[in-house]
Amino acid sequence: MNISETLISPTELRPVREWVARMASPLGITLAGRSTAELVGAVEQAVSQWQQGRPPKAAEVKPEDLHIVLGTIWGEQLTAQFDWLWVNLTFHDFNDWSSLAVVSPDRALMILPYAYVCLCRDDQSVAVNMLAAFNAIGRQTLPAAAPGSYSNVMDTVAN
Repeated sequence: MNISETLISPTELRPVREWVARMASPLGITLAGRSTAELVGAVEQAVSQWQQGRPPKAAEVKPEDLHIVLGTIWGEQLTAQFDWLWVNLTFHDFNDWSSLAVVSPDRALMILPYAYVCLCRDDQSVAVNMLAAFNAIGRQTLPAAAPGSYSNVMDTVAN
């Protein structure tokens, strides 16, 4: 697959992280004092409910921003727990489609948090497997992937 990457710096991420921190609580997701796995579980629960037609609602969060809040909380847990990195990936084989992603340090693995949240929201046949993916990464039970291959973790743990 022909993919190019641009690293997202901590400086560039700061305003997004601050915004998401303000938006999480009104959605019922408490960030402080919770483990990374607990936060991934909270995001998974919110996405599962959304998939079933019950989206989290808060006056402070526009409906079109909900996937960004949930995807960012999930991605931040991957960066905190596993030293993954936020990047922008461009998929040249797919009309140069671009998306923010979190990637393993060796680029063997990737997750597209925003795309996956939207996929789950839009397709009830998709199992919401964020916590399973998080645990598989932690236990190192995913199939081996070559460095630089950008293997999509969610394809591995899907349904």
